[in-house]
Amino acid sequence: MKTIYFIRHGESQGNRDGLICGTYDSPLTDQGKEQASLLGSSLKNLDIQEIISSDLLRARETVEIISKHLDLPVAFDKRLRERACGIFEGKPFSQIKNHKDWMPFISTPKHNVDGGETIEELYARVGGFLKDLVKNTKSDRILLSSHGAVLWILVPFVLGIPIEKYKGKIGMDNCSLSIFSWDGEFALERLNCISHLGEFAKDKPSWRF
Repeated sequence: MKTIYFIRHGESQGNRDGLICGTYDSPLTDQGKEQASLLGSSLKNLDIQEIISSDLLRARETVEIISKHLDLPVAFDKRLRERACGIFEGKPFSQIKNHKDWMPFISTPKHNVDGGETIEELYARVGGFLKDLVKNTKSDRILLSSHGAVLWILVPFVLGIPIEKYKGKIGMDNCSLSIFSWDGEFALERLNCISHLGEFAKDKPSWRF
């Protein structure tokens, strides 16, 4: 059996400023760095053997802090990037929430905007990564550092829910831990655990604008 520990990056400056980030690069805040250190400390006894991360700055900074706790190198894979949001990237949610394309973009699998990525494309990208991972890695315990929309799409993929029927609204807090397993088939074991964050667990989630 393989166990996949999925973490979302720590608080980024874009999160703090209420921006739609997508592939827009935003560094961690000081709080985000503290969150990453707390998460790294909590992972020490899990005997993780491999770390793979999105190459976007906020995920990279998060995993570089965690890797020091685990004494492991980090590999990067662009398939773990956040969903590309095209014309919405880097803009405050308050400015785009009433845009005619916003709700279709986040709820309709085939809908896209200039420079963006559809939900269907995200599903294929992330699902393909996960299939390749369990097929090719020799590690039994793997840590993935990624983003909120990647976690959002992994849930229906692992549970076998057709993406056109998936309307899930799930927690995806900064530096949360979710656990997936594979033993011939995928299973969701834990979702959005944040007990390791202490006082930070009381923060308003960055995905609630």
